Amino acid sequence: MSLGAIGFGLADTYAVAFAARLAVGLGGGLLYVPILRYAADWFRADEFATVTGLTVATSALGGMLATAPLAVAIEAAGWRLSVIGLGVIGVLFALLAYRIVDDTPARAGFPDVESDPSDESRQSISDLFSTLRLVLFDRLTWTIGMIVFCGLGIHYTVVGLWAIPYLVDVYHLPVQRASTLLLVANVGLLLGSVGIGRLLDHIGRRVDLVLVTGILFASAFALLGVLGTPPLTVVGVVLFTEMLLVGGFSLSYTIVKERHAGDVSGTAIGLVNALGYAGSTVFPILFGWVLDAYWTGELVAGSRTYTVLGYRVAFFVAALVGVIAVGLTLTVRHTIRRG
Repeated sequence: MSLGAIGFGLADTYAVAFAARLAVGLGGGLLYVPILRYAADWFRADEFATVTGLTVATSALGGMLATAPLAVAIEAAGWRLSVIGLGVIGVLFALLAYRIVDDTPARAGFPDVESDPSDESRQSISDLFSTLRLVLFDRLTWTIGMIVFCGLGIHYTVVGLWAIPYLVDVYHLPVQRASTLLLVANVGLLLGSVGIGRLLDHIGRRVDLVLVTGILFASAFALLGVLGTPPLTVVGVVLFTEMLLVGGFSLSYTIVKERHAGDVSGTAIGLVNALGYAGSTVFPILFGWVLDAYWTGELVAGSRTYTVLGYRVAFFVAALVGVIAVGLTLTVRHTIRRG
């Protein structure tokens, strides 16, 4: 991922830039699964959700740095040098982790946290295919994955892609001020991911928390769709609330981990994680189609501008996807209660 960022900063052709961006996405998609596997090996089951929340909180810090601070860095040093610098920092952290971090407690000379450690003997090819078959033919795992597909897909699309254009087009804010507002909203992700994870480990009602998250998530986007151009304070509160809640969808990783045994859970988490990234690929295309239907016909700094109605329709689409996530969560709860 970090090497891809460096390559992107150095790219002088579209093909090189595309390949470098592909490397960034591939690295990002692969990174989260071993982090969760590491958490499962080093922490007890009643601590897993909290640690998952902490990993999301760490990503929130990255998201905060990628708003106003990154905009300032790009203005001062240019986007190429800024991206290359981030890539170099990533490489240094990767080398540091490789040097000082042990995969399991046993490799570090400590007793295993639980009786089902992950550092089991190597599986045969037939065992690997059996594991894959078990995960791929488990309907509940796919349902949980589609919850993540909806929740994280919409989150990355709205907050990561369209929030700043919305603030610029509708409220005519400078990009740097819009980035600052998004920076404040990222505090919600920082607080919510840790708080929800800790709450989950405390009360243990995982599916119910995901359900509440989905309901409030859909309501937040529906509010923007209804109001269209509310005061900026309301927009800030809605974005903060959305970021506060999105950590709840990450609880789905805990649910799927508990559904499968230790030697299968990594594969199941990988499937759910892949569906989350698939959502972040599909929904930007959908939102692009929706907004292009409401293009004003004008370009500002080479970018299309869209009408308020277009953004309202897009927010209603986001709310509808949130409702679908609620329906999927109800299905998961019903299935689990039936045993």
